[in-house]
Amino acid sequence: MAINRAETTSEIVNYVGFDSLTHYQFAHFANIDRDYSLILEDVAQEWDRIDSSFDIPYYPHTSIGWDNKPRFKEFRPGIVKNNTPANVEQGFRMAKDYLDNHPNQKPLLTINSWRMDGNQLSSA
Repeated sequence: MAINRAETTSEIVNYVGFDSLTHYQFAHFANIDRDYSLILEDVAQEWDRIDSSFDIPYYPHTSIGWDNKPRFKEFRPGIVKNNTPANVEQGFRMAKDYLDNHPNQKPLLTINSWRMDGNQLSSA
């Protein structure tokens, strides 16, 4: 199969031999310049889209937030708002529910938590 622009992402993923998928950050598929709870609505839709588009396991991703400010001298968009512990917990619960609903795959969750941009995940 020669890869061309007419191929779907799913076909390309199968062709190159990937055996699973995940995300690195919500910013790659959702507008993050808004409330965390609204971003989670997009996350659920993305997970549904992946489930219906790919026939390999998807390992859910969650993030504690994103803020571009510390990396740039001037203001840059890309700041998650209201990423409180309670809202972030909801993201973790969504990921657990996703994994519980996919019992035939390993219970793997990827988490984005960058210290350099002000995000930090700590145990209580």
